[in-house]
Amino acid sequence: GGKAGRKEPSAAVLEALKGNKELSGFDRCLLSQIATATSWRTRLGYIRSLFTDEEAAKASEFDPRNVDNLASVVVFLAFIKSGQVPCSEDGSHYRPNHHANEAKQLEVALEVVEKEGGRAAFLVRKIYPLLPSYRSEFTQSVPLTRIRDIAHSNNIPHDLKQDIKHNLQNKLHRSAGPEDLITCKRIIDQVTAPGAQYDGGFVHQMQIFYKELKDFFNATGLDDLLIEIKNKHEPVKEVWVPVDKFLETKHGYKPCFDQMAALIDLRLFLNKNMHAIDGEALQRVRLADVELDKYSFVLLADLSKNIESGNADWPFLSKSLALASRDVALSKIVEDESECIANEFESLSALPAPFTSEPRLRFKANLDRAMRFAADFSEEVSAIFYDKVGPLGRALNVDNHSIEVFAEAEIRSNIVFQFSRAATWALKKTRADLNMPPWDPLLPGKASGVLVAVDSLGDVPEDALRSGCIVALLHAEGDEEVPTGVRGVVLAHDLPHLSHLGVRARQVKVPFVCADERATFDALVGKAAALKGKMCTLDVAENGAVGITAAEAGAAEGATKEADISAQVTLPKADISACKLLDLVDTTKLNSGAKAAAAGELDRIAAKSGGLFKTPTGAAIPFGLFAKAETAAYTSAIDGFDSLNGKEQEAKAEEIRALVAKFPLDGAIAEEISKKFSGQGELMVRSSANCEDLENMSGAGLYDSIANVPASSSALISKAVLKVWESLWTKRASLSRSQAKVPHKDAYMAVLVQKMLTADVSFIMFTQNPVNGNKGEVFIELAFGMGEVLASAVARGSPFRVGFEKSSQKPRIIAFPNYSVKLVPKKDGVAADGDVDAGLETKVVDYSKERLVSDGEFRETLLKRLGQAGEFIEQEMGCPQDIEGVVVGGELYIVQSRPMVL
Repeated sequence: GGKAGRKEPSAAVLEALKGNKELSGFDRCLLSQIATATSWRTRLGYIRSLFTDEEAAKASEFDPRNVDNLASVVVFLAFIKSGQVPCSEDGSHYRPNHHANEAKQLEVALEVVEKEGGRAAFLVRKIYPLLPSYRSEFTQSVPLTRIRDIAHSNNIPHDLKQDIKHNLQNKLHRSAGPEDLITCKRIIDQVTAPGAQYDGGFVHQMQIFYKELKDFFNATGLDDLLIEIKNKHEPVKEVWVPVDKFLETKHGYKPCFDQMAALIDLRLFLNKNMHAIDGEALQRVRLADVELDKYSFVLLADLSKNIESGNADWPFLSKSLALASRDVALSKIVEDESECIANEFESLSALPAPFTSEPRLRFKANLDRAMRFAADFSEEVSAIFYDKVGPLGRALNVDNHSIEVFAEAEIRSNIVFQFSRAATWALKKTRADLNMPPWDPLLPGKASGVLVAVDSLGDVPEDALRSGCIVALLHAEGDEEVPTGVRGVVLAHDLPHLSHLGVRARQVKVPFVCADERATFDALVGKAAALKGKMCTLDVAENGAVGITAAEAGAAEGATKEADISAQVTLPKADISACKLLDLVDTTKLNSGAKAAAAGELDRIAAKSGGLFKTPTGAAIPFGLFAKAETAAYTSAIDGFDSLNGKEQEAKAEEIRALVAKFPLDGAIAEEISKKFSGQGELMVRSSANCEDLENMSGAGLYDSIANVPASSSALISKAVLKVWESLWTKRASLSRSQAKVPHKDAYMAVLVQKMLTADVSFIMFTQNPVNGNKGEVFIELAFGMGEVLASAVARGSPFRVGFEKSSQKPRIIAFPNYSVKLVPKKDGVAADGDVDAGLETKVVDYSKERLVSDGEFRETLLKRLGQAGEFIEQEMGCPQDIEGVVVGGELYIVQSRPMVL
């Protein structure tokens, strides 16, 4: 082909760029390029260059793994294919084989991005059907020759011949574009219209060519694609079996469940064997899978209607959701998460009917996870396309109706929408069958105050705190303090009962309730909308009933201000005489804090337990070494801290943390630790302050622990110790001491160093149930992986919840876990800068493969052992205990125990 001179940019596109602040850097580059690149070929070439040419990508501010950038490509190509953004000839002459070759190069690059997974993979799958085909008949030097023969036939009228020759044949061979498919369809409609009298041979050849053209533009229907891959034995010869089974159920109008099952079998077969092919065969099979994905939306809609009818029994419900979730996973929609959800539904669907209480609780947990996944995905896709389609569409001169239809279709026509429909009804049915309230009360009670709605506890207005308030809270991490002045909390999501926030709410007697799902929270807050900014009363009943009503006269004066009147905590005077590394047997509360001292006590108790549990080896850096490292600048900085206001304290705390980070730590201590734990792998470096783990001040979750610190590296041990020392002055820690009226000058930090146990399961255990006050029941929360997910709620979701009845020695399942991720140690150890939690990473958890979930006998045995260990420790310690531990390879380890704060 030959090239013509450069054309001037489209005036409309350039005008759209002027002063447009809605567009991203890449969007502006995209628009600038297509203003001059007006043909489909040049636009395909530009998109291809973004994925194959690093310099071109850099010049256009494009990142092939950036979701926002990929969404722009999807929107742009989709509007081109639909004709909303027209292409035009640019004076050059390039046959369609050039377009096909651009697509071939682009797909190779796209496949690399897709294999990396994540949100990018989902968007890449949307690009594939927007590209032309690169079948061998289209990559040859002179493709689509049939139209030339048609245009030169003598059995059609002159006007029609000229129309075909100039508007289709010549146009295709100069500058093919999606508009040619529209032209061809127009001609087909003309020659096949009722009453039309055209030569039958000519009409037949036009119909064949129309199919060829649809093949070139990848507009072939599902059935034709499946028949073709079956006849071509793609991806492997045996493909005929699942293809015939699916087509038989589809055209035999079998029930939607049977069609969906056959569709999933076919998609699984294609995805399993896709690695065996490449080139045009891979493109065909990939497009067949994309078309199956689209057709599944129709089937899922019918399946959802069947479920919503109320006639679905438990086996049908579980099997339907197993199919729906597998379909979502096969569509690369957050593949790792959807895969695990699908695995769990499939595991549940294999259980024998009828479902008893425990399987239904397990089913409910996976439904909660599925609903959270669907809501998150829909919200993200909505944000991507609603935020993207409008500005880009307007700049491309697309009409508003088409923009709105495109954005809405991306949400409503996505299979996740139908999956969510089915899961929503299943969750309602499950909750009703289990007689579960829509609320989870962490602390029942009644309180009055001004109603405020905020995103986080840090957003509560100062004037509301001064007058006392009831907080409608959208989000909590779990490691926050309850601000002074907050009298009650309604949270929009679940929260571990034994997280720091949950413990603090009970300690200061603030009624606290969590919504089981966001819609429940929205309904309550919406009903109370007229009360925002006014005095109201929050009533949280033990049975889960929750109400917000206008406060009665005098409620403001009579409301209890527990946080305001909390008694001052008196710290025992720290013993700073010990300035060397201590064995746990030599630790006391006075020289190393309650946590380190309890660790030594746990060693003694474990020896008496008859093998009921073990403890990790450990040592302590006492208060004396912290005091020895204190500088004059540090001492000066903490003087007068309490006289500062909230914002000033926050800034001052940061300043003090920076001073602690520069404390001179004796390098010999780190070397001694390294030697003591030689050959033991990695370490946990934990806080053991003199203002935590006390009977009237828990401090749980306030101070930092560093995981996965290599025992072989004295340098990293030193950094980890300094990080723990610094955590004495986090915002949360300093606020907690201020609220408890603890003199900051009396606060010291010791460090408990223990061999790190790579937990299969972590747990927190209260030897008296803090939720219902039952002294005869141990309350346990468990999560897979490392325990930070429990103490600080770093992952969304809720844990395994268990009650262990001391009298009967029997555990009862309250809830199965629905966290999406677990925390596991990084293979490479802690980061070089010693950041908190840098030694841990998240991994998506598959509950179908976790024995504690799937094996009832194993679960009963382990939970009974946990409860017995808690009861034994309580007896030995002489008071109710707050215990943390892990399970490793079937062995039970207790890592710390503190008095329960009731």
